[in-house]
Amino acid sequence: AQSAADQIVSHLLASALAVGIDKAAISGAGGVEPLGIVNTPGIGSISGASLQYSALVAAQRTVGAANAILEPASLGYAGSPETAELMALRQRFSNTDTPFWSGSLHDGEVVGARAMSSKQVPASTLIFGDWSSVHVCEFGPLMLASDNGGTRFNELKVGIRAMWLIDVFMTAPQAFVKITGIS
Repeated sequence: AQSAADQIVSHLLASALAVGIDKAAISGAGGVEPLGIVNTPGIGSISGASLQYSALVAAQRTVGAANAILEPASLGYAGSPETAELMALRQRFSNTDTPFWSGSLHDGEVVGARAMSSKQVPASTLIFGDWSSVHVCEFGPLMLASDNGGTRFNELKVGIRAMWLIDVFMTAPQAFVKITGIS
C-alpha cells in the first residue's frame, strides 16, 4: 500500500511540474520565470481577428521564408481547447465539410501540420512553429521537501513541496509565429 501511495504522489507531483513547465515554455513572462514563446522578441505575429485560412498558410510561409525549419517533423500548431473548437467549427470553404482544424481537439491537424490544444496556450492564440528549437534545461535535480509549518499529523495531512530549477530558451525565435486575437 505504501508503494502505491508513493507512486500516486510522485505521479501527481510530476504532472503538476509538467504543467508548470509547459506554461513557462509557452507563455512565461520572463524575470523570475522563463520567457515563453509568445513573449520572445523575434517571433512572427499575425492578427487573428476574423481568422481566415490564408493567415494559417501565412504562418507556415513566414517560418519557411525565415529559413527556420530545422526539423520538419517538429512543425505544428498549438492553441487552447477553446481556440481548437472555434477552428474546428469554422469552414475553409462555404457549404463543405472542410474545417480549419480537423481531427480531435486535443491532437488534430491544421493546414497539413499537427495541431494540439493545451490550457497553457493563452486564450484566442494559436502558435505555429518548429518545436525542436525550444529547449528546457534543468539546473539541478528535482528537490522535494516537507512543509514543516503546515504539517498536521493529527489530521493525517503533510505538505510536500517540489522545486525544480529550469530555464527555457529558443535557438531560433524566427521558427515561431503567434496568431493572436482569434475570434
